[in-house]
Amino acid sequence: MNKFLKDLRSAFDKVDKSYYSSMAFTGESENTENEEKKEYTQFVERVFAYELYHQYRLIIKKCDDNRYTENELKLNAEITKNGFEHTKIGKARIFPDMVLHKNQTNNDINNQVLFIEIKVQENCSFDDDIKKMIVALSDRLNYQNAVLISINHNNAIQKVKEFNRLTKIDANLLQKLWLFTEKDSLNFKQILE
Repeated sequence: MNKFLKDLRSAFDKVDKSYYSSMAFTGESENTENEEKKEYTQFVERVFAYELYHQYRLIIKKCDDNRYTENELKLNAEITKNGFEHTKIGKARIFPDMVLHKNQTNNDINNQVLFIEIKVQENCSFDDDIKKMIVALSDRLNYQNAVLISINHNNAIQKVKEFNRLTKIDANLLQKLWLFTEKDSLNFKQILE
């Protein structure tokens, strides 16, 4: 695992679990007296992503070597990857949850470091996210590594295996595709061995 991935892992570990989910009430309105309200757990990806972004920025700011400044790397959130050929999946544009890169206009591999997707919902599909990650690693966008951060999932590793069973991920990409869970940091090659 390179230093950028280690920094991302450190940022993830610093996100307090209170950002993983929150409690909410069912119902349309606060003022409806006859409506029965039930408490439920709400999973909000953006809340987790904002705190992860904050924790990663703190790590970047404290970095004592030049790995971030050398190529003028920036951490951006929900940025559209436009302007490069074949950067759509079907008709959908690629909007990564976070990227560590120099900018939008230079897809040199030294300037495209991390492509990050986040999933916080229980029992959701990873298929579209993994497809985006594969495009990010291709010569279209040239990212060095793509990371799927999965929280609130008990079966994340199994979902990666199932995706590969149905799709057969290119073996050359397996060491560049990563799954970070609350417990593990594994590249897809480790998962699929």
